[in-house]
Amino acid sequence: MDNPNGPRRSDEEEFARRWEELAGQLSHEMANDPATPPADDGGTSPWDADGKPRWGGGDRDNVSVTDAWEQAPDADQQGPRDWVQGPDPEEEDHYIPPEPEPIGASEPLLVLSWTAVGVALLGLMLLAVTHITVHWIVSRGLVVLLLAGLGTLVWRMPHRRENPHDPGARV
Repeated sequence: MDNPNGPRRSDEEEFARRWEELAGQLSHEMANDPATPPADDGGTSPWDADGKPRWGGGDRDNVSVTDAWEQAPDADQQGPRDWVQGPDPEEEDHYIPPEPEPIGASEPLLVLSWTAVGVALLGLMLLAVTHITVHWIVSRGLVVLLLAGLGTLVWRMPHRRENPHDPGARV
């Protein structure tokens, strides 16, 4: 439907008109409110204590708030949103874990046991999923390899605690 009052304004024009209207009402209400003392802001406000604009001249009701701020001598200075946070003091003292040892530097029996367990599990899963017919020695060999690797890993575990009063938690 067409607007009977003429063509409709764009959203930006309507927003700007409404903004100026609200800013004018608020400025007028604050100037007439005896409970609102004039703020001593060191000259950074675009309005003086009498309600007159400091920059640009003219009456307060005829000057837009945005024009007054743009004409302010310190309008290009940084504001509270331009603040950059400094380094966090907690980040300076955070824990950095040591580099892990290379695999080749470990005990050979431990590496061999884990390799045997991994290869045996992968081989048995491949045989179970693909239903490949293999000689019985291959399947039994994989089972023996898995049991030997697991047995070696269990055998290498510590049998006793070094300190019976130690709860075991490590950081």
